[in-house]
Amino acid sequence: MEKLRLIAGAVALAVAGLLAVVVVVRDAVNPATVWTIAGGAIAGVMLLRLRSRASDIAASTLLLLAAAPAMIGGMGWLLVPSMMLAWGVALAPRDPA
Repeated sequence: MEKLRLIAGAVALAVAGLLAVVVVVRDAVNPATVWTIAGGAIAGVMLLRLRSRASDIAASTLLLLAAAPAMIGGMGWLLVPSMMLAWGVALAPRDPA
């Protein structure tokens, strides 16, 4: 599960960076794009740094909330792979030890 968490975090950060470049190049900065980029980046950092079930669920939810406004324009769909990996990590059974 640790590898999936790292992959989900790295994908979220990469997508946030890609979106930032696209938004700047297209001169399309608005509150929805800033929210999507910031939410994806924060969730990526949470997945890479924090190691609890609560933080995994919070990061997954943040990815969902960050992607929602941008899905109308199509850019938010780029966060879906990271979101699905993060939810898989958050909901996977864990060893009680």
